[in-house]
Amino acid sequence: ERLADEYAARVVGDRTVVAEAIAGLAVKSVAGTVGFEGDEVMRVRRLLAGNQGMRPVAGLAVVITTLVLVGFAGAHLAHCGEGSLRALQVAQCELRR
Repeated sequence: ERLADEYAARVVGDRTVVAEAIAGLAVKSVAGTVGFEGDEVMRVRRLLAGNQGMRPVAGLAVVITTLVLVGFAGAHLAHCGEGSLRALQVAQCELRR
């Protein structure tokens, strides 16, 4: 829903118009004409607050965590790869040191 709301705001060119449309449909859903799940208030608030996105520090933390995990995975592969190949009796793919 968030991506759809952001897309609609870009296409329409006005976040307030999209927020008003969501709020209007939510009000009509009380009468049972349109089904909503109850998160319209959050969607409208997010649209009216603007597209703030992810903070740079949080983005940097995600990148660093990903790099550390990839490093650990590579180290694990190097550590266990040769033994696994021997255990599986894969002779054509022996790792050399």
